[in-house]
Amino acid sequence: MGSLYENENQAGLAHFSSNMAFNGSVHFPSANVVEFFQKLGMDFGGDTNASTNFDRTIYQLELPTQARDAARVADLLPTVAGGLTSDQGN
Repeated sequence: MGSLYENENQAGLAHFSSNMAFNGSVHFPSANVVEFFQKLGMDFGGDTNASTNFDRTIYQLELPTQARDAARVADLLPTVAGGLTSDQGN
């Protein structure tokens, strides 16, 4: 979701959330996300990106060419869509 449903006091929350999406989720704790992508041969940051506009958030991934690796990355997407956490690891 983009910024469409933000209240005045929430301005920027959708954009912030999209930037933080790969910093941890229910099934991918923050310490594991970078390592997960690197094991697949992906450059964290270079092969991952997100953008937010008024009515949507778009996540972009440059997926590995091997089908089995692409399927492993696809396991991450539902977690990003509905399982983000704000756990600081404390």
